[in-house]
Amino acid sequence: MAMAPARSRSVRAKPVARTWLARILLVALLLVLSAAAVLAPRPRERTEPVRASIRLNADHAALTLLLGATTWNGRADMAALRHDPEILNRYLASLEAVQPTDYQQWPRNERIAFWINAYNAHVLKYLRDHPQLRNLREAGVLPFAWFRQALVPAGPLRTGPLSLGEIADDILGTELGDPRARLALAFGAVDGPRLPGLAYDGQALSFQLDNAARRFIRDPRHVHLDRTTGTLHLSQVFKWARPELERDQGLVAFIARYATDADAVALLNETRDVVFSEFDWRVQP
Repeated sequence: MAMAPARSRSVRAKPVARTWLARILLVALLLVLSAAAVLAPRPRERTEPVRASIRLNADHAALTLLLGATTWNGRADMAALRHDPEILNRYLASLEAVQPTDYQQWPRNERIAFWINAYNAHVLKYLRDHPQLRNLREAGVLPFAWFRQALVPAGPLRTGPLSLGEIADDILGTELGDPRARLALAFGAVDGPRLPGLAYDGQALSFQLDNAARRFIRDPRHVHLDRTTGTLHLSQVFKWARPELERDQGLVAFIARYATDADAVALLNETRDVVFSEFDWRVQP
């Protein structure tokens, strides 16, 4: 059916009117947003120590992203770390840039988290850079030389590079003194603690360390009580942590704290002797 000319002109006019109305509304909206941006109060400038803290938190967030992308069930994907080495390299460089004046202002938990993350990140770097290594006893000229070598640049925080052993024993063990930290140091051995799925953080540290202790202690490869003899078989990790544990609450009491309820009762009432088991130093697959 043919359409009358007048009616045809009316139908064509409506889309044009709607288009101009939309343009006017869009311009008005942009003007309102521009005015809001101009009138909005500007954030106050932050002081330098706050900026340092923010940079550190961002760096730890970067480690969390790296661990989330390259670890599974506590094991690192070394092929992925070698494919893009700069992420880990930049994180380690950011740790070296921390200034003593900022470090001294951090609460104790922030310092513990910092050194655990530094330890674990440098282990990742070493294993990434030594793809042929199969057993940590063979890392270095002498057995366990790797743990005694000053491989960890500490920037202005220390007079020189640190060894992994100094971080574990002197800083986390003696200076900061939290025995749970030992069970968070993922040094890459089959019988050692596993990597976390995210970086340690000062504000959530107690919760994270409790989880690390619970995970390690409830693994029968690390803690096993022979109830017929009363012999408690423990990982060598507890032997290394014994000085901190004896200062805190005692070895068996510490383990019972993170065991299941039933196992805790048996540990406290039936333990007659403690034996430290042979340690498997093979690199985690």
